[in-house]
Amino acid sequence: MSGTTWQRAVAGIAAAGLLACGGEKITEADDFLPTLSNQWKDVADDLHFLQLNSTDDNEPAGAFEGTESRSGINDAPLAGTFTNSTLSMTITRQGGAVTFAGKFTHQDTLRLTRQGESFTVARQF
Repeated sequence: MSGTTWQRAVAGIAAAGLLACGGEKITEADDFLPTLSNQWKDVADDLHFLQLNSTDDNEPAGAFEGTESRSGINDAPLAGTFTNSTLSMTITRQGGAVTFAGKFTHQDTLRLTRQGESFTVARQF
């Protein structure tokens, strides 16, 4: 199997796995309507959480607020806006405000990035 064929096969299996788990895969045609209001846990750090609250859940665009909780650090307020599967969020940490770009990779998974830091959070039920 050629490298390209193999890579496509792996991508197809991964996409099928996401759908088999009951989740909605985010497609290129971004008509995703996010539900942000929930607690989200960092998949790599059991002591790092985001609590997000929005009155615009299930809408194509809106705003949200909440808190970031990390072990041994006071909760930090956050606020942001979203359009479909993308968002921008500013967390006001003890050392100053930091802004993240975010992208839903799955209806229950959100990847957040800024220069020098990135993490993925998963919805807690």
